Amino acid sequence: MRATNAISDGYELLFLEINIFCVVLLMILTFLGNELKGIRWHRILNCCCAFVSVCFITDALWVMMLDGTLPMQATIFFILKGAYFFCVCLMGYFWFLYSENVVNHRFEEHPGRMKYFAVLCGIEGVLLIVNWFHPVLFGMNQDGVYTRGPLFLLQYLLAYIYVIAASADALRAAGKDENYAEKDT
Repeated sequence: MRATNAISDGYELLFLEINIFCVVLLMILTFLGNELKGIRWHRILNCCCAFVSVCFITDALWVMMLDGTLPMQATIFFILKGAYFFCVCLMGYFWFLYSENVVNHRFEEHPGRMKYFAVLCGIEGVLLIVNWFHPVLFGMNQDGVYTRGPLFLLQYLLAYIYVIAASADALRAAGKDENYAEKDT
């Protein structure tokens, strides 16, 4: 079935090329840092890069479904969009952990505390499960057209709370550091 909300010709190829380029670039950055392999903050950054890559891949596949290159099937649709939004939230979570480890060294003494900050990812996961049965985040109508649900923006809010909190905390830390080198970090 061809999607009725197909995108303009040529756009999907450019979109696919950009996403592939970004995934390759992230893989190169990940492999270049292999000498830091055992350091916790590097492993956290690698997780963040992995989830960004999955976001690019699922987004590219989604565009190919919109264009009709791939068949628009409800099950694949929900899996792709669910994986995309869950990975966006996980990406924000791992960026928050990375920032907190590099800037504030918050989890050095108690690394087990990192899991408590995953609560927003848990909420996102529950919303995606509920969405499978009752499309409150996103869905597909009878014509196969992608629709946004009443709680659509909540899934972005859950992910970006992590990024906003990490940025605010880094700015606060920079303002109170007496060490100039730490302010640059």
